[in-house]
Amino acid sequence: MDANGNVLWAADGIAISTSAGCKTLLQIVSDGTGGAIITWRDYRSGNWYIYAQRIDANGNVLWATNGVEISTGGGYPQIVSDGTGGAIIT
Repeated sequence: MDANGNVLWAADGIAISTSAGCKTLLQIVSDGTGGAIITWRDYRSGNWYIYAQRIDANGNVLWATNGVEISTGGGYPQIVSDGTGGAIIT
């Protein structure tokens, strides 16, 4: 949505990951250019892994289909902006 509450993308939103398995603990931060970086805990492989995805201001998915694998060690993702268009994910 824009600053005035207008819907900008598809009526049902943009798919960040359509892989099988449960996704939990989603977090999102601004990338500073109108887009965002999203992290989540994902059970697609039968284990809890951490994934991330970036979208631009137009709702285009910018990274690998279904997200980039960040960690295979499980855990609980935390994300903050790095102030230069990226993010720090733990």
